[in-house]
Amino acid sequence: MSSSSGSLTANGASTSTITVQLKDASGNNLSSSGGTVTLTTSSGTLGGVTDHGDGTYSATLTSSTTAGTAVISGSLGGVALTNTVSVNYVAGPANKLGLMTQPVGGSNGAVLSTQPVLQIQDANGNVVTGSSASVTVSIASGAGGSLGGTLSVSASSGVVTFSGVTLTGTVGTNYQLGFAS
Repeated sequence: MSSSSGSLTANGASTSTITVQLKDASGNNLSSSGGTVTLTTSSGTLGGVTDHGDGTYSATLTSSTTAGTAVISGSLGGVALTNTVSVNYVAGPANKLGLMTQPVGGSNGAVLSTQPVLQIQDANGNVVTGSSASVTVSIASGAGGSLGGTLSVSASSGVVTFSGVTLTGTVGTNYQLGFAS
């Protein structure tokens, strides 16, 4: 069993052709149909299996929208095939920021008690692990406040972890932070 591509973008639209080549007991390729082949996948979707009448069968695998690995297995006439094939679903291009840890304030002018953590994500919310994009924090709403500390951080494997951010502001005012890349 083989795949025309070992890696697909996790977008629900990318495809790979899964091919099965039947062999006899001596390991020689069959040159005619050997029966009914059924394929299953652990992730994504598989189209119907086509018997090419020459010992090969194929089906189209369509990616999931979630990054991960699909394992495709099959059977011939209800008997499991001995090998499987894996296809990796990888994040698409960076498209948005995902807030993983909500920042929590502390005393006026002190370091936030919980620092923000964000992910660089593709359109489907998958972490773009290859991203080292820089993300900047600012006050999105709330008058009279200011931030201090390190306000721009580069992602490591698609994750942005702030540390040492402080907020000085007017007591009783709710402040919302914004993030931009």
